[in-house]
Amino acid sequence: MNNDFQQDVHDFLVTQQISLHMIHPNAPHSGGIWESAVKSAKKHLYHAVGDTRLTYEEVYTVLTQVKLCLNARSWNPLSDDPNDLRPLTPRYFSTGNSFTALRQPNLRNRLSGYQQLQQTLQLFWQCW
Repeated sequence: MNNDFQQDVHDFLVTQQISLHMIHPNAPHSGGIWESAVKSAKKHLYHAVGDTRLTYEEVYTVLTQVKLCLNARSWNPLSDDPNDLRPLTPRYFSTGNSFTALRQPNLRNRLSGYQQLQQTLQLFWQCW
C-alpha cells in the first residue's frame, strides 16, 4: 500500500474516533474468547469425525454445517422483554435474524452417505 492511502485511512479513523488494536500473529492467546471458541470447536470436531475418512466434499459439507451450528449459538436475549425469546447470535450480525439449525432425525444406526455426515454433525452439536 502506498503512504497516501495509509495516511487517508489513518485520518479517517481518527476523525471517526476509531482505534484499532491488532493481535500479534504469534500470540493467538491474545484473542481470548474467540480463540477459546476455535479451540472448543476443533476439539468437538475431532471427537465427532474421529478416524472417519471423508472426501473433500464431505469435509466441506461438515464444516459448512458446523459453521451454521457455531453461528447459531445463543449469546444473550435480544431484548429485556421476558416474552421475547429470540436470542442474539453471531449470525444476527450478518443476516439480521437469529436462525437456529433445524433438528435432523437421529441417524445413529444408518451410516451411509449424507446420513453419515448428519451423524457426524449431530455428534459435534451434542459435544458443543
